[in-house]
Amino acid sequence: MNRYLKASVFVVSAFVSASATASTEASAQGYPFERISCSDIHSCSVKSDGSVVCWGSNEKGQAPPHAPEGPFTQVTTGAYHSCGLRTDATVTCWGANEDQKGKAFFGQATPPKFKFTQIDAGSYFNCGIKTDGEVACWGDSRAAQTMAPKGKFTQVSAGYQHACGVMTSGSVVCWGRNMSGESTAPPGHFKQVSAGQTHSCGVLVDGKLVCWGGNTDGQAPPTVPGTFSQVSASSIHTCGLRTDGTVTCWGAAEVFTKHYGHTDAPPGAFKEVSAAFATSCGIRENGKITCWGTNLGMNGVFYGQAMPPLDLAEPIPGKPDERASAQASVPTPVPSANANSPLNLKGASVDASGTATSGSGAKAMIWLLAGLVVVGGGYLLFRPRTA
Repeated sequence: MNRYLKASVFVVSAFVSASATASTEASAQGYPFERISCSDIHSCSVKSDGSVVCWGSNEKGQAPPHAPEGPFTQVTTGAYHSCGLRTDATVTCWGANEDQKGKAFFGQATPPKFKFTQIDAGSYFNCGIKTDGEVACWGDSRAAQTMAPKGKFTQVSAGYQHACGVMTSGSVVCWGRNMSGESTAPPGHFKQVSAGQTHSCGVLVDGKLVCWGGNTDGQAPPTVPGTFSQVSASSIHTCGLRTDGTVTCWGAAEVFTKHYGHTDAPPGAFKEVSAAFATSCGIRENGKITCWGTNLGMNGVFYGQAMPPLDLAEPIPGKPDERASAQASVPTPVPSANANSPLNLKGASVDASGTATSGSGAKAMIWLLAGLVVVGGGYLLFRPRTA
């Protein structure tokens, strides 16, 4: 993800005069990373030994220092929760079961007792493909995003308040919110799909990439040149993994005139990518993690979602570790309706084999730009969800 707007209001004037950007590689004690999922304020990854490592905000237990014991084959991050798919096909989730204010119970961290082959977390809901090929979703259903259609699927992606899935026929079906056309999938034979906030993108079997839905910031152009193996749609930007292993990102490069670098994918080969609000992460072919973009939440608080734990991190040549300077430069958050709660925009993410990891994020957690209004020199952000 990831990949959150429920009528919460954020006043963001003079937003973040100094940003914390990151470009970090990480590997773990001889166990390279296999899967990655980043959301707006936290990230998680699965190592080759099946253990999960999370970093960033742990405000509601979504990124604990010690994640549940595995082994896991996949992990996915939502707004304030995370879920992992175990090797026995069961799902374990941790973090919040409620909305960001703790008032509305959704149950997104309480998975059903089915067995799954793939899962993906949206803002406050999740979807997964059961072993029989049917899709089951749970959590927030205010936009009917948990009402998956009948049929057999090979991959599913959960976004802000909608979800999309690739059926065994290769066609894409979406359900839930459709305010910007994000749930109106074009015809075609797809191998992977990613649901963002107000847009969706998919990779056709011939490697061509198509997007649909809201394109306010250029995050959903009808087509993108080149051939791809995977795509990850977030809120204001999208990242794609090309067939040559390089990553390219497009969409809004700035937030409130501040350049965070979340669309500036570094050179080199990757095997998976995950996009969140203003953060992107990828797994390189050698199993190391590289993240780029901001470590701040929309409230200006430093969360470190683009910085894997220090004992796992190695600065990229020319890009020193910025933890100390980032924390020192964090401005005082602008008072808001809920100053301690970030805008969680999850980007749904799926790996090159067509298995979702987040959302993409989706990683998710997605920012509804249509709700951005200028008020008295400040920005009033009405945000539906972020996952």
